[in-house]
Amino acid sequence: MLLTSALPGIDTKPIEEETVHKTIGSGFLAINIDTIINLLIVSVIFLIGAWVLRRQLRRDRPSRFQVIVEMIIDFLNGLIRDTLGTKPINIAPLAISLFTFLLLSNWFGLIPFLFFKSPYFFKSPTNDVNVAFALAIMSIVLLHIYSIRFRTPKGYVKHYFSVVTPRWLGPWGWTRVVFAFLELIQEISRPITLSFRLYFNIFVGELMLVLIIVLLSYASVIAGPVWVGFSIFVGAVQAFIFTMLTIAYIAMGTETAHSDDEHAEGATAAAH
Repeated sequence: MLLTSALPGIDTKPIEEETVHKTIGSGFLAINIDTIINLLIVSVIFLIGAWVLRRQLRRDRPSRFQVIVEMIIDFLNGLIRDTLGTKPINIAPLAISLFTFLLLSNWFGLIPFLFFKSPYFFKSPTNDVNVAFALAIMSIVLLHIYSIRFRTPKGYVKHYFSVVTPRWLGPWGWTRVVFAFLELIQEISRPITLSFRLYFNIFVGELMLVLIIVLLSYASVIAGPVWVGFSIFVGAVQAFIFTMLTIAYIAMGTETAHSDDEHAEGATAAAH
């Protein structure tokens, strides 16, 4: 109603469809039907792409598709090695799958607008904050799983308290508790910032595309493709950032299991 009164004579249905998901149920039990449909479509595209790539694998005469995929894999493997170093953590399959899925999800809702002008069946899954938040939760859970496995449960708990000062007793012992509290706040904020960064960039990109098509009319023939090109770039950047932050978080969560102990021992020795 607000959009209709603010833009008289203009069909605001596409804008309303873009900002409101089709749901069944209510409250916390509500399910966004359009998101489920689009997630299934993206997953099918992902699986078909993997199947086609598997069928076309050639050592002597690789196809263009294989060359592009291998370039992406080599690039991500290089970044993983630079970030994790020599740690015995194999997250390359996870990172490559996550990046590819995010790339398809971020791009899914762009091009069809120019042809169908109906966002109901063609929305990026990451245009839904629930999907973005679920992916962020997955990344943070993996961070803690790897951290516990690499540091051991005792070392995992200890690292929250052993950075500021090596001693519980003494005038600065209370800083351990304060630091642990700040670490917990940081852990809580990570999935929120990670998901909102992804969600808002994709949501605003697709909303702007709808506004261009609805408000600019014939000018959208020029402005639409230009914005689609920019959104394709933003979608790729957001997929890369999300994947790299996941790798970086895991790297920080598995930082040398002995570094905290060495820091504490060094400080104790200096005190003596």
